[in-house]
Amino acid sequence: MSTPEIFNFRNTRHKLYWYKPIQPGDVSAIRYPLINVGKVVAEFISVRPTAKHLGLDVEEFFKGLICDLAEEHWGVKGVSLTNIGILLEPDLSLNVEKILMDLSREYAIIIVWPFKVENSRRLVWDDTAKVSLDFPEQTIHHLEL
Repeated sequence: MSTPEIFNFRNTRHKLYWYKPIQPGDVSAIRYPLINVGKVVAEFISVRPTAKHLGLDVEEFFKGLICDLAEEHWGVKGVSLTNIGILLEPDLSLNVEKILMDLSREYAIIIVWPFKVENSRRLVWDDTAKVSLDFPEQTIHHLEL
């Protein structure tokens, strides 16, 4: 199976994609390791004593996790991410968009996104959600497998 999107964009500055599963939970077509961000970050936080700089610790952990788990397929190292909402928790004060953009310079980042996407620049949970991921300067490529 080939993924022309990844092949064609592998030399671009940012390799940031969103993928909508045909059936809920079906990510078998993505060869990259699937990271349940909510689960691993919650586990990381649960074993930390009250951290003075929890947001910085989570950011460092998350970046290290991507680096450690990224695998090469189609000539590009990458990972796929699901359940990323925990990164938007106000207590963490993370700039999630910047983190993902920075990581996408080196790795293909595929966000499994069964929700709404607006103008290939904004990931929205639903029409009532007040929280979204906004990439005003960058197109998030739709990965079709």
